[in-house]
Amino acid sequence: MATEYPATAIPGEGVAHFAAGASAGGLPVTALPDGPAGYRSAAAFEALAAGRFAAVDAFAGALGGVDPLFLLSSLPFLTASPADAARLRDLARPGYAAAAARQGAVLLWTTPWPPSGFWTREPVTTPAALRGLRIRTYDSTGTAVLRAAGAAAEALSFAEVETRLEAGTLDAVLSSGDGGAGRRLWRWLPHFTEASYAWPLSLAFAAAPASRHCRPRAARRCWRRRRRPRRGSGRRSRVGSPPTGR
Repeated sequence: MATEYPATAIPGEGVAHFAAGASAGGLPVTALPDGPAGYRSAAAFEALAAGRFAAVDAFAGALGGVDPLFLLSSLPFLTASPADAARLRDLARPGYAAAAARQGAVLLWTTPWPPSGFWTREPVTTPAALRGLRIRTYDSTGTAVLRAAGAAAEALSFAEVETRLEAGTLDAVLSSGDGGAGRRLWRWLPHFTEASYAWPLSLAFAAAPASRHCRPRAARRCWRRRRRPRRGSGRRSRVGSPPTGR
C-alpha cells in the first residue's frame, strides 16, 4: 500500500497501522511511504487500475481533476474546527465512495490533516508578505487563491517539494503543521504560520478486486492503539479524528 508522504506523517502512520492490522489478521500488507516508484496522489486511480499497488493513500485535493468533489475538504475557510471538518467529511463520504467506485476503486478510510498554514523562511504576518512568494500549493483551488493574493503559486506533490527547496526554486509551502511532514521542511523553512486555511483530508483506496480482502475495522483497532498527539513547529496540531472505515 503506497503513500507519497513520509512514514512519520499522519497518512504514513495510517498506512503502516493498516498494514500491521491486516498482516496480523492473516493478510500480508506492506506499507510503502515516500512515493515508491514515483507514486503521486494525483495518479492514485491510475496506479490501482494498472495493478501497481493493491491499495493507496492519496491527498484528496490532488484528485480534483478526477472529480471536483475531491476538492471539497481543502476549500479555504470552509471549516473552522475539528468538529466542522469531521461533519463535512461525514456528509461527503458517500460522495467520495461513489466517485471512487466510478474509477473501479473502493474507499477504505479517511485521514484528517491538521489545519493548513504557511511554511516559510520568514514569518508571514501580513497579506503583503505573500506577494511574489514562490509557494507550493496542494491543489488547483489553493493555487488560484494564492495567485489572487499576489503569490507565485503552483500545485506540487509533497514528494516533489524537497527537490524544489534544495534547488532554491521555492520560497514557501502550503501544508499542515503535521510534525512528520514538517520535519522534511524545517531545514529550509523554519517558520510555520497556522492560518486555518483548510482542514483537508487524505483518502485510502483499494482496487475493487482487492478490497474484499481489506478489513477497515482491523485498521481502526490498530490506529487506536498507536494514536498519539501530533506537533508542528513547536506548537500543538489538532487532529479531528482517526481514519474512518465504515
